[in-house]
Amino acid sequence: MKKFLIVAILALLTTACSNRLSNDEWKNQVEAKVKEWQLQSIPSITTFTLDSWSSLGDRFLIISTSPFKPYLIELNARCPGLDFANAILTDQSTSTSLSARFDSITPGNSPGIPCQISKIYPLTKDQGKALKSLENKE
Repeated sequence: MKKFLIVAILALLTTACSNRLSNDEWKNQVEAKVKEWQLQSIPSITTFTLDSWSSLGDRFLIISTSPFKPYLIELNARCPGLDFANAILTDQSTSTSLSARFDSITPGNSPGIPCQISKIYPLTKDQGKALKSLENKE
């Protein structure tokens, strides 16, 4: 009975892990949506106040400045721990804006390792929901 229980638990864990997108799959799918939607990057978000955020792998995240204003953030490189972080810190050059190329994001579980923002794309609320639901489609 004990062996059966262990096998059942391992099967459940394998199933749960296989439904999660890899970082490369996230990158490919998000880049495809940016191209499909013909998103144009902006240099900064003015009057920036972080309302919420969601990780899209280790290179992208969605941040919202209000429940109705999401932005896709692309980082310069892989950001270790971002896809499992419970919190993020923003390092801003000015207190009221978030700028591409000058500011960074740090996963709360990896303090001291800032990840520079490469691009900022404004999204519609529906685009934000579509990006967040990519993982559930697999």
